[in-house]
Amino acid sequence: MRLLLIALWLLPGITAAAERHVWQPGYKQLLLWPGTPPGGIAGPDEETVKTVAEPVAGRSWTEISKVSRPTMTIFAPAGSNTGAAVLVFPGGGYKILAIDLEGTEVCGWLTSKGITCVLLKYRVPDSGPHWEKSCDCQVTPKVPAALQDAQRAVGLVRLHAKEWRIDPHKVGVLGFSAGGFLSAAITSTSAPMRGWTRPTGKAAGPISRSRFIPATCGRAVMRSDSTPASIRPATPRPLSCCRQKTTRSTT
Repeated sequence: MRLLLIALWLLPGITAAAERHVWQPGYKQLLLWPGTPPGGIAGPDEETVKTVAEPVAGRSWTEISKVSRPTMTIFAPAGSNTGAAVLVFPGGGYKILAIDLEGTEVCGWLTSKGITCVLLKYRVPDSGPHWEKSCDCQVTPKVPAALQDAQRAVGLVRLHAKEWRIDPHKVGVLGFSAGGFLSAAITSTSAPMRGWTRPTGKAAGPISRSRFIPATCGRAVMRSDSTPASIRPATPRPLSCCRQKTTRSTT
C-alpha cells in the first residue's frame, strides 16, 4: 500500500494535521477544517490513544478519545485503481473511535480491491445521538459534530476527486456501530448542516451525500421518512463481528 502524495498547498480548505496528534497511521492526516470546527470551542488538543487489552477476534485493538480536531487519512489503492472511493467511519458509541479494528484494517482490505479508502477521524465524545448512562436515556447533541465532519469529508473527496484519481460518482461510505448510524445519516440527509461550507465558501449542497452504503454490523432505528431516529450501542466498544468480516479472506 503506497502513500498518496498530495501537494497540500494546492488543496483549498485542507491542511496537514499537526504533529501533536497522538495517533499516527503512517500516512498523512489532513485536517477537515482550516480553523476551529463549526460549533467547536478553541482550546488545547487533548486527543488520547490507547491499546485495549480486552481482545476482539483474538487480538487487542486501539481506541482514540477526545478528538477535537477531526482529520481524514487517504489510503491509495494497491495495484489497479477502480476509481471508487469509500469513506470509513469507525464505531465507538460516539464516545471513542475503534480506529484500527474498524478503520485501518478495513482500509487495508478496500485498497487491496483497488478502492481508495478515506478514513475519517471524527469528533468524539458525544458528537452524535448516544446513550448516556447518567440518565439511562438517549441524548441528541445540539451540534451534530460527527455528521458535520462526515459531510465535510465527503464534500472534500468529491471536490478533489481528479487529483486523488477518484470517480466523483463512485463515492460511498462504510461505518460500524455508531459509524454505521453516521453512514445512514449522511446517506439520507440531503441538506447541509448549518456551518458546513465547501472550501470555496459556497453552500455544500448535495455534494455532501454519499452514493452508496454497504450493510455493516451497526444498528440504527429508521423512521418512515428514512431519517435515522435513534441508536443505542450496548457499549462504546466495537463488535467482534467486524474484525472477523474484514479480515476474512475471500476468493
